[in-house]
Amino acid sequence: MHEINGFSHLAIAVEDLDASLHFYCDLLGLTLFTRYKYEDFSEGQADAWEGGEATRGFALVHLAPPKPDVPTPFLSITDQPRGERLKPEFWNWGLHHFGIWVKDYDAALARLQAAGVELAAPSLASDSFNWAQPAGRDIRTFVVRDPDGNLVQLDELQEPA
Repeated sequence: MHEINGFSHLAIAVEDLDASLHFYCDLLGLTLFTRYKYEDFSEGQADAWEGGEATRGFALVHLAPPKPDVPTPFLSITDQPRGERLKPEFWNWGLHHFGIWVKDYDAALARLQAAGVELAAPSLASDSFNWAQPAGRDIRTFVVRDPDGNLVQLDELQEPA
């Protein structure tokens, strides 16, 4: 039997790769690992993945600081989305939001609000049990939209009282 040993990555398609990198790297503080075009690595495999146009741009962004010999979870961002899509909303079918842990909730909230990013859901606190953590600790959370309307939830596990 195979074993799942962690989260690998989340992939999203966006209209404007530069605007998304500004949001995720400059405003949220994630680290850009690399940026490239599909043709840079496809070498004769351009048709291997549906939608793999040679000029499609990619960026890989680390969701946590890399550690030696441990795979780092990442966000794969690609431009040129195909077809029409509805604006993501909570509880829609498919991916409706994703959450990331932050270490300084107040600083993250202030930075995004100073950049004109509006809250998509109110800031609140809840018990850690609701985040698949042992019960009894508070988690503060708020939700914003990235430049393409994807819902991004920022969570901070509070220190025990």
